[in-house]
Amino acid sequence: MTDETQLLVIKWNLYCEATNCHDDMIYWNSEEFFADHNLQIRHVSAAVKNNRYNFDHDWVTLDGYANPMSSDDPIDFMDHDLLEEWDDAQFSDDYDD
Repeated sequence: MTDETQLLVIKWNLYCEATNCHDDMIYWNSEEFFADHNLQIRHVSAAVKNNRYNFDHDWVTLDGYANPMSSDDPIDFMDHDLLEEWDDAQFSDDYDD
């Protein structure tokens, strides 16, 4: 994982918090994620069966049904256009005052 990727995930998660889209946040794929989200084996096994989750991927998020989805590239879970618009608005708000 590069610093750039980590910063992008942080920015995305800040966007998710600011827009009340907590379900879209992205996490490091670890045991801590599973413990924090109380995921059960049925969630994981269904996601693995449907090729939506891989234990070896770096990043994880939840779909609309609380099933894990994973990827080695967190951009797979982001709407880059929305993030860019939000980031631009945050930047311009700093200078409007």
